[in-house]
Amino acid sequence: MISQFRRVHQGARWVLQFGAFHGVERTAVIELQKILQYYLPYVLEVVPAADAKASDGHEALIGTVASNPRIAALVASGEMQAPVGDEGYSLLLRERQGKSTLRQLVVAGADERGVLYGAVEAALRLFGGGTLLDGFGGKGFRGRLDEAAPFAVCERPAVRQRGLWTWGYPITDYRRYLDNMMRLKLNTLILWNDCPPWNMAEILDYAHTRGIRVILGFHWGWGHSGSLDISKAEDRRHICEAALKTYRTDYAWL
Repeated sequence: MISQFRRVHQGARWVLQFGAFHGVERTAVIELQKILQYYLPYVLEVVPAADAKASDGHEALIGTVASNPRIAALVASGEMQAPVGDEGYSLLLRERQGKSTLRQLVVAGADERGVLYGAVEAALRLFGGGTLLDGFGGKGFRGRLDEAAPFAVCERPAVRQRGLWTWGYPITDYRRYLDNMMRLKLNTLILWNDCPPWNMAEILDYAHTRGIRVILGFHWGWGHSGSLDISKAEDRRHICEAALKTYRTDYAWL
């Protein structure tokens, strides 16, 4: 019988306080939790900011001004710059006020996609060169988070729609494909199939929680048996009718 426990980590601990936990913001919280947890020798505490008590250790805040009251207070006091623009985000890593040995990381999004891209950017700036993605952080990597140098960032995308066009059949793991798109801050996927995969609704749901808009494509006229002459009104009408029929039959419900 175990009668005594040994505390693995003796120093200050991190706590993650989030605003909302649904949709794209939920993905952002999970993404930040994963990357922070990889660098900590103990289980990271994750709690809603609205219900959180004052922390006596390091803290990470994530959300929008609307969803996270802690972030709203920092913006209102002028301690951090408000995120601006569609999908914009502001990041702040600093010493906690009056506590020089403690850190405060803030990921604030102008909207839910901004929160997600802010989490991705925070991971890149904190752990570039040794991250969760490559599985190795170098010697002493578990102490890097507590000692990270301060920074402040306010950014927004210069291009509104950023994405990929692909045939559907080469994607053997759509979750990994969409996660990689998310970490590259891409928000549009044009996915072309002869017919929609049986789990297309599931793929769409997964993409939407990663802030990715999906445009579904299918062939209309290509591979048609016989000859088609698009200079002829009758052939153009035939192609239009076939395309609309495919849409109504296979895609409209999605």
